[in-house]
Amino acid sequence: MPGKTVVAISSTVMRGAVGLRPITFALEHRGAFVWTVPTVLLPWHPGLGPSTRTANPDFAGHLADLGTHAAEVDAVLTGYFASAAQVEAAAAFIDTVRAARPDAVVLVDPVMGDDRGRYVPDAIAEAIRALLVPRADIVTPNAFELSDLGGTDDLAAAARAIGVPQVVVTSAVAEPGRLGTLLLTAGEGVLVTHEAVADAPRGTGDLFSAVYLSSVLANPPAEALADAAAATLAAVLASTGSMLAYSSAAAAIAAPDRARLSLGPADLAADFTATPGG
Repeated sequence: MPGKTVVAISSTVMRGAVGLRPITFALEHRGAFVWTVPTVLLPWHPGLGPSTRTANPDFAGHLADLGTHAAEVDAVLTGYFASAAQVEAAAAFIDTVRAARPDAVVLVDPVMGDDRGRYVPDAIAEAIRALLVPRADIVTPNAFELSDLGGTDDLAAAARAIGVPQVVVTSAVAEPGRLGTLLLTAGEGVLVTHEAVADAPRGTGDLFSAVYLSSVLANPPAEALADAAAATLAAVLASTGSMLAYSSAAAAIAAPDRARLSLGPADLAADFTATPGG
């Protein structure tokens, strides 16, 4: 991973630990060079209350400029978008990168909703489905998002339907006292579980995706899954409030300790189903 260049596309939040803040922190602490492209500027996460929001007015132009250096890009990570037009610009940028670097890795975190339903406009969700998911090597949805993308609550079937080589379903399995993330690749599954933490702060998905991408550039997917789960758990355990204390887990993000994890094959005949959203 050291020395890799990653373009990270997501939100910038002033007060909080979501979007580009944990993404950039994790990638840089794991040795990457990060080109950050903000989609929107927010005072805090929308879930913490109403606020002003300013979409990046030059988003497409910024990506077009970066595209002139596409041969330097090893990977692209996408997260939160403020409009369907931004999704279209990101898809065009990915095409530019792929033309210069066919080996570049694309991770799409389809930030669309949760078990309460979609929390982005339908136009954004449909653009992610139509334009970004088909271009992805890796997607990291939660269970609701995968069900929404794949058209079924059966997570394995939904992963097959979207046709992405690596599908990592965060918080896919909830057992008494345990929480699990599911990796689905070519009809096979790997499940990692760890202790459940009540009232986990926001930003865990952003951190998880960044660590997974940085690890999978150098390791097999199952090892990347373990690294991302261990790093994210360490940050959650270091947090004492509603904001993810990723800076307090810097060492664990750079070199995750997998001792608290259980990792093994997933029985895809088991009942891995999403909770339908409202």
